[in-house]
Amino acid sequence: MSLLKTTCERCGEIELPVERVLLRICESEDSGVCVIRCPECGLRFVKEANDAMIVMLLAVGIEVSMWSTSVHGNRPGQSGRDVAPMPPITKADLDAFRRMLVSEPDIVERLASI
Repeated sequence: MSLLKTTCERCGEIELPVERVLLRICESEDSGVCVIRCPECGLRFVKEANDAMIVMLLAVGIEVSMWSTSVHGNRPGQSGRDVAPMPPITKADLDAFRRMLVSEPDIVERLASI
């Protein structure tokens, strides 16, 4: 079993199995972070992962979650930087969403189809 050493702001230096760490890689920005829950106090925190750390973590079989800043995901030959960013969520958007939550009996299916 591979162990990862890191520092929890509450407990100091800790060791935990890599199975308890999630590596999140952003495809559109070529960056990564480790999401960690301290086995001692339960605090959840994030640590930056540089390229060398990402390679090492992938080699030991860490769980990986890929994501993108692109709204529709990247298409072959297109980077996330080429896609226009989404506008900020407005109060009107939130009000419309609240009304939909109240009026739609099958909201989960509707949201899944978007």
